[in-house]
Amino acid sequence: QFGDPVPGIQVELARLDYVAGKPRLLPVANRVPTSTDDLGRFRSFWLPPGEYYAVALPRSLAGANAVGFANTYYPGTTSAIAATAIRVGIGMDIFNTDFQLSPATVATVAGVVRDDKTQPVPNAQLLLYSLHGGEVRSLIGTRGIADAKGFFVWRQLPIGTYVLQAISPPRPPDAGVRFGSIVVTLDEAGRSDLAVIVTSGTQARGRIIFEGSAARPPTSQIRLGPRPAEFVAVPAVGMGLPPTRISPDWLFETRGLFGSAVFRVEAPAPWALKTIRHNGDDVTDIPLLFGPQPLEGLEVTLTSDVAAITGVVKNFTAQAGVQVLVFSADRSRWGFPSRFIVLAPINHDGTFAVSSLLPDTYYAALVFGIRGTQWQDPTVLQNLVASATKVHVAAGESTTLTFDLSRR
Repeated sequence: QFGDPVPGIQVELARLDYVAGKPRLLPVANRVPTSTDDLGRFRSFWLPPGEYYAVALPRSLAGANAVGFANTYYPGTTSAIAATAIRVGIGMDIFNTDFQLSPATVATVAGVVRDDKTQPVPNAQLLLYSLHGGEVRSLIGTRGIADAKGFFVWRQLPIGTYVLQAISPPRPPDAGVRFGSIVVTLDEAGRSDLAVIVTSGTQARGRIIFEGSAARPPTSQIRLGPRPAEFVAVPAVGMGLPPTRISPDWLFETRGLFGSAVFRVEAPAPWALKTIRHNGDDVTDIPLLFGPQPLEGLEVTLTSDVAAITGVVKNFTAQAGVQVLVFSADRSRWGFPSRFIVLAPINHDGTFAVSSLLPDTYYAALVFGIRGTQWQDPTVLQNLVASATKVHVAAGESTTLTFDLSRR
């Protein structure tokens, strides 16, 4: 605030990725946050080339007058959306990334985690994320653990609006992970009356229908589950695939579903998801709200009447960091999560194959240095259209393409 160096501040690096249909900041994987030294300096070594976002997490600096500091993103903003990227190139050392902490009024949050029978839940994992426009746009949050009686307390939190999430291990073990969340608006008075109710979620039930002449896959190779559309009522940390049962007559039940999510079904080639219907309506690409009541009557159609795009990349080397991105020419099919966008690796001999494509007109393009799920971002796709190859594939067809890296 006054330009003085602040030692002992945790600084975490994040990357901007395309998650749940929006750009969001995610912590850099497999990297321990650093702390500032006596002169307020921070360092992070051995970074791969790319764009990074630095955030200072000054949780312990508030004094008795309840004035402290907020999480602050480089170059000095409390908004994840307004953060500026730090670009790191090959062999580059980046300096002059100083930024000032943002002062904030702080308060205390306290409460208890309970189950749906109002019993306290011990040792639940707690996650607190700031909300920006009602959404979680940065998955760099504050973590905690409830005590043996389910109680928790956070002191010196900047006032603002948060989502507080609680995750509890299953009890009994086959019951599935329990989860709950509440939105908290924190002012100077603080909050000491919070109650987070965790449940085992709801269920989705329906049947799977097969179209096409290919042999049906074993039920063990079918994967059903949600793709989150938000991270307020949906866990912001991965909880794995929810438990699913598929009977021999292809009736299914998926448990442990929360919030708003697009339901997805994955099957081995040559099968692809064609449609999901509920009460006659096509909900294949529409977020469903998983509330307290089970969602009954889903009708999932898998088809083996699919297409393929194969080809070769001339002058390919494994060090090129290149992949093949195939995406629909219909922009209305770029929404998250799209069945019409596929990122394909290139084999050591330069060949590639994209199978189980739904019939459509596609663009195919080489992409370089794509990380995470950035390739699903419509902005990225739009920028590739001009240089992409356009091709139509019908059911049962396979089209071959050739790319040449020497022409790049």
